[in-house]
Amino acid sequence: MKLKMEESADLSEIEITVRYPAMNHEVKQLYHAIQACTITLQGEKDGGSYPLSIETILYIESVDDHTFLYCESSVYDSHQKLYELEECLKHTAFVRISKSCIANTDYLVHVKPLFDGKFIATLTNGETLVINRHYVKGFKEVLGL
Repeated sequence: MKLKMEESADLSEIEITVRYPAMNHEVKQLYHAIQACTITLQGEKDGGSYPLSIETILYIESVDDHTFLYCESSVYDSHQKLYELEECLKHTAFVRISKSCIANTDYLVHVKPLFDGKFIATLTNGETLVINRHYVKGFKEVLGL
């Protein structure tokens, strides 16, 4: 892969063009990384509101009508519903893995099959998430499997 950067005073914002011979997993990962730089979510913690870049979020979980954003060392509340966040994160490295969880595939270490068609995913922080069998197909598509 070649990387070419060019400064131009004629531009008012950053412009990115990616040229490739064929769509593959590497191109999809690059797209996800660029997309992640442009999306932030609002998280709340200890009475404060924090803008969170999606590349810092490991996974998002909904528990008892509350949505939580899990980062490496902190957990934040979100006022958005899980389905709203899923829509916002479409075309990124995030994928729905169960009725109550969306995972960031950039933090996956490995995935192992379980019984009944489920899988278990281990994240870089050692945490494990269950991929429900109903979501396995979409999960594999995002990973290019």
